Amino acid sequence: MAIDTAEKRRSASGVGFFPLGPGVTPTVGKDQEWRQQSVWSYSGILAGAPLSVQYAPNTDRSIRIDVYTPTGEKVGPGPITTVFAGGYDMGVGVVGTFQLELPAEDPRTSLIGHGYELRIHRGDVGLVYRGLVDKLDTVVEADERKVLKVSGASIARRLVWANTGVGLTFASQTCAESVDTLLALATGFTAGEIDSPSTVLEASRMDGVSVWAALARVAETFGLLLREDNINAQVDVGLFGASARGLRFQSAEQMTPELGASENVFAISGIQEIADSGDVWNEVIPQGMTQGISGNVPNLTLEDSTRSTPYAITPFTGADGISQYKIGDSASQAAYGTRTKVLNVKDVAPLGLTDSELIAAANTLYDRAVTWLQRHKDPKTTYAVRVVGMKHLVNGLPVFQVGDKVRVIYRGAVVDSIEIIDGLADQRALLHAFLPDVQAAIDALNQAFTQIQVSLVPLNGGPFETVYALAVGDLMVPRMIDLEAA
Repeated sequence: MAIDTAEKRRSASGVGFFPLGPGVTPTVGKDQEWRQQSVWSYSGILAGAPLSVQYAPNTDRSIRIDVYTPTGEKVGPGPITTVFAGGYDMGVGVVGTFQLELPAEDPRTSLIGHGYELRIHRGDVGLVYRGLVDKLDTVVEADERKVLKVSGASIARRLVWANTGVGLTFASQTCAESVDTLLALATGFTAGEIDSPSTVLEASRMDGVSVWAALARVAETFGLLLREDNINAQVDVGLFGASARGLRFQSAEQMTPELGASENVFAISGIQEIADSGDVWNEVIPQGMTQGISGNVPNLTLEDSTRSTPYAITPFTGADGISQYKIGDSASQAAYGTRTKVLNVKDVAPLGLTDSELIAAANTLYDRAVTWLQRHKDPKTTYAVRVVGMKHLVNGLPVFQVGDKVRVIYRGAVVDSIEIIDGLADQRALLHAFLPDVQAAIDALNQAFTQIQVSLVPLNGGPFETVYALAVGDLMVPRMIDLEAA
């Protein structure tokens, strides 16, 4: 597929790191445009680990690892400095992970235990990652090296271990207030960058939910994103956006010595685009919880909601004859056909039985449904970009963070071949076959829909121009003829 539009060019962003590193895989969501054309794999679905930093085996001796007990005491006579290989992953809405390969014979590796915190430093950068050990695996490699493989999650795992307990409610709280309420239930984390939406979390109850999951739900209610800052033990909730450094990635052929010396421009060594429409949904029937004789039951609907934008609430009669309510994205339905999803939101329930409490719960249900719908109404398009020479951190400060956006400039592509599968002639043959009715013909055509495969080749060597050599000769002056002369 050609990456030949401004939309696609803006969405291709990523970084490959020292000294290996597959780079960053962002996700495009057309409804949030620049916000989701950023350094993460996220189209509103809180999943993926887009930032992957890998250390090559036996090449970087400046890496050191400090070991801390679960209670925070530093252990050992000194840091671990013999690292065969390793790396870490980070993403928006997910807890990061790390992996290390260490020499099992090194006495200092015996200091590592389950639940211990590892702080990874790099000489010219400083502290780059803080993780908690989940798994220790000792193996003997083919070259007879005895290797200790250590893996685990970032320190944000502590927010997964912390829980809301039973009966935690939110009533007309701002985003910042909701985040503070949740972080007060955990140890060691504080609020970082928190956006200030104009709306409030009107009504929600969370029972037995991890603090991390609860933070994700709060972010989703406000249409925002969640990310961790594991170096400073903070969480950010916001739209995020532009990199403060004004980063730009562009194809290596377009790099000049001046651009190569820049701290903000980096050469692209590879780019890949992946489009997936398998999880597209464009009509939602939200179901919250409400109090019944037998406890909470899933029958809170949008009936009492006072919201009307960005989607109108449409009533309809369910199979049981009871009125139901839905919202839908007409543009997505026209493009991909109607795809209906019943969305059960268990933490949205009225906090009482008054009219105002029912309206507040219905409005919260609407807000959650809108965020979910906008994050699923379009296909997810992800880009994996490998960039040369860029680091995640410099002098202890991030060059960029997941959720940031960068400009990507690269050459286009030209068509090498086009192949049409199940074209006009094939479909005409289907219609000429014996079919019992119109619906059978429609079903047959749906099974043999036309597909067009385009093979592209790189368009290199530009800018393109034609040079003409001009030859200069004697000026030719027409001879004047006197027609009246004798």
